[in-house]
Amino acid sequence: MKTIDYKAGPDDLRKPYRVEILDTTATPQVWISNALRFGTVQEAKTYGSDLAGRWTFVSRWRIAKLINGRWVSMGSKYNFEVR
Repeated sequence: MKTIDYKAGPDDLRKPYRVEILDTTATPQVWISNALRFGTVQEAKTYGSDLAGRWTFVSRWRIAKLINGRWVSMGSKYNFEVR
């Protein structure tokens, strides 16, 4: 699986976290996101949990952080499975 490259904008520097959903319909599977950015991990986690509860067929989501101009997964602690 890979993350689609994204060029960071000024708002991303103030709000360096985003929620990514695993697109299991794509080949290969990719992590996708919308334009929402968050200032804290907790804000992103609250949004991600709510989003996963409202969307159909979400199996996994994660929080990513902007590091050196690239969105990077924050590790298994911030990867979530929907049951």
